[in-house]
Amino acid sequence: MGLSEEATRRIALIDVIWIKQNAPIAAFEIETSTSIYSGLLRISDLLSVVPALKIKIYLVAPKERKGKVLSELNRPTFRKIGLNEYCSYISSEDLSDLVVKVKEYGGHIQPSIIDKISVSLTEEKDEETP
Repeated sequence: MGLSEEATRRIALIDVIWIKQNAPIAAFEIETSTSIYSGLLRISDLLSVVPALKIKIYLVAPKERKGKVLSELNRPTFRKIGLNEYCSYISSEDLSDLVVKVKEYGGHIQPSIIDKISVSLTEEKDEETP
């Protein structure tokens, strides 16, 4: 993909990279038992090494960890670099349900369908506003 050695090392640390026509279009960091913070640091490192990388990034974790994901994304350090603009949360349960549905349609999926089950930090704040 024409990336530096350091960028390639950082990308290798991300759990899933969705590639279309030899270009990354989405990244998924799966945090079922490891630290949410460490997953966000891996994502932050990647964006720091490849600042021109304009992809959607999803942090996938169980529903019971949603609050932790959103509070970590809201940390001043991550807000300052704009990580909350790139990264959204997906519950692992919702992603599993989507995988089952996709299999029913021959396994083909467009990246935009992922946004239907993701929650961005800004959406979450809007939901909390009365």
